[in-house]
Amino acid sequence: MEETLKNHFYGQEKYDVELRLKHKSGEYRWFRSKGAVKRDKEGKALRMSGSISDIQKEKKNSETIEKLSQVAQQIPIAVLITDDEGNIEYVNEALTKLSGYSSEEVLGQNPRIFKSGESPDAYYKILWETISQGKEWRGVFHNKKKSGELYWESVLIFSLKDINGKVSKFICLKEDITEKKQLESTLIDHERLIRSVVNNLKDGLIISNVDGNIQLFNKGAEEIFGYRAEEVLDKPIKILMDEFYKEKHDLGFARFKKTRKISPHMALVEVEARKKDGSLVPIDLTLTKMEQRGELLVIGLVRDISERKETERQRQESEGRFSTIFQGNPLGIALIESLTGKILEINPKFSQITGRNKDELLALDWMSITHIDDVQEDLDNMKLVNSGEIEGFNMDKRYFRPDDSIVWISMTVHKMPTSENDCPIHLCMVEDITERKEAKKRMDTAQKQLVAAQKLAGVGELAAGVSHEVLNPVNIISVHTQMLQRKTKDDPNIQNFCNKIRREIDRIQKIMSSLLAFSRTGNSELESGNMKNEIEKAVSLVENEYKLDNVEIVRDWCDTLVDISYDPDKIRQVYLNLIHNAKHAMPDGGTITVGCKPVKEAGKKFHQFTFSDTGAGMTEEVKLKIFEPFFTTKPEGQGTGMGLAVTHGIIQEHGGKIRVESEVGKGTTFIISLPIA
Repeated sequence: MEETLKNHFYGQEKYDVELRLKHKSGEYRWFRSKGAVKRDKEGKALRMSGSISDIQKEKKNSETIEKLSQVAQQIPIAVLITDDEGNIEYVNEALTKLSGYSSEEVLGQNPRIFKSGESPDAYYKILWETISQGKEWRGVFHNKKKSGELYWESVLIFSLKDINGKVSKFICLKEDITEKKQLESTLIDHERLIRSVVNNLKDGLIISNVDGNIQLFNKGAEEIFGYRAEEVLDKPIKILMDEFYKEKHDLGFARFKKTRKISPHMALVEVEARKKDGSLVPIDLTLTKMEQRGELLVIGLVRDISERKETERQRQESEGRFSTIFQGNPLGIALIESLTGKILEINPKFSQITGRNKDELLALDWMSITHIDDVQEDLDNMKLVNSGEIEGFNMDKRYFRPDDSIVWISMTVHKMPTSENDCPIHLCMVEDITERKEAKKRMDTAQKQLVAAQKLAGVGELAAGVSHEVLNPVNIISVHTQMLQRKTKDDPNIQNFCNKIRREIDRIQKIMSSLLAFSRTGNSELESGNMKNEIEKAVSLVENEYKLDNVEIVRDWCDTLVDISYDPDKIRQVYLNLIHNAKHAMPDGGTITVGCKPVKEAGKKFHQFTFSDTGAGMTEEVKLKIFEPFFTTKPEGQGTGMGLAVTHGIIQEHGGKIRVESEVGKGTTFIISLPIA
């Protein structure tokens, strides 16, 4: 500070500096010092006079506003930055969405590309003159999108200055208010900056005698109170006060006349003063005393704080708007410390999606609620954001809820601007897409089943066409083999060879029989009856035999008994196929459970029959192929791979559906739905 004031003393006429001084309490506080140099006729400096004011509160408010500004950058408000000539240098995504122009289309252009022609040129002239002087400008435009559609927007434009105090850029913040045009009456212009005070300072300077009569009233005071100096000189200073303060003023001046001291709590106060027009103005009033030619005087340094009050009001409104957006957002929002992964803040929707309350979440980090399979991809993306390679990312991932259930979310992450030494913070916005994922899974399964059904139909048509051509030569080979065996009974090698041929012929004939059964549709002889009885008949054929292999068959029948139209022989074949497959899946024994229940699908009534086993289960790949002809998991020679294909065809022939639910190590369930007769 000493060097700065020294430069002013020997050079410039005025000074205006901000500095930190040690307060009586030992705390360092921010102060602002303003003054001027008094010179004689030869220009020699005689003295410096000025004022110093505590701006600690303003500094803290400035820091608070800066932090809020960083958070607000994540809110979808359109931002446009130009150079000092008005050429566009930057637009954010919100502006491109609002206007319909891409960033490439507007960069280098003048903002007049958004003009609709409805505002007069004088309007823009005033705007340009205002911001060119380094002042901020607020207003409303009726602008035009790229598509030609008109829209209303509320605009704030202010300038950035370089270190020399010259305007270098203009920043424009835009908010779409098309649907809120009624807000036109909202205040869009701020009060002007406090006008010049002594030697063009902003503060008013008022001097009164011990009787409380005004002795000096400078231009700054004229601007603040609306009086001309000649109107108030030698008048009681109480004319500038509201009724609320007059009694306190009288008591204070009486005490001052007696003690010749100004009370410490009155040295700097914030009050409301009364202007000439009767309106109130909030001011910071600094009181000091001086003695001149034996006369004791009171000096009041007055600062109009209307602008500060308006800023505080706007800040409170901004905080309220942000709180409303944050707390009421339909997306889950969380602030996460990047390096530690600690959850710093969440909104109610995030708590709802994760199934945890705020206290639980703030005690956790994001990895502890993330599915282990998604952690690495998440970490990789976070590193790219922290390194600056990407601005943000979007990914689908899974969260664990406290009950160990899984919720699918779509997560968008952005890195929030922070000070250089602060830990990076990520803004995470999440949407619950569990239902969407389940719907897609069901759609994919249905599509695969449709493809499988089409394959089955094609195989059936093929089987009917080629069976005759295959069986004829096979029968001829069988006859000649038998003849060869009869003629060479004494040759064991030939007998053994012929036996092998006959076994393979039997296998071919069995496969062709299955194919023929698979291809025979539309020739069923349907009758109406209770399917439970038919299943019991099929079970009774094998139940005793299965017990010997430690396989138990359990019934889980429903109370409702209905009639189904079915072909007994074919349905019996279906149930025997399913029961045999279940036993094969449990080589060491287990339980087969058969049951039924009524269901309603697509507005139609069905009866659902289930066949469950406690066997090894199936993989997803096997489940997709089990109804395909010739697909089998049995060892070679133990199955043709046609059993389930034939089963599928029979159920379709009866107007029903068959599906499978299975998980490796947890058994398999076949579910058959047949229409009620």
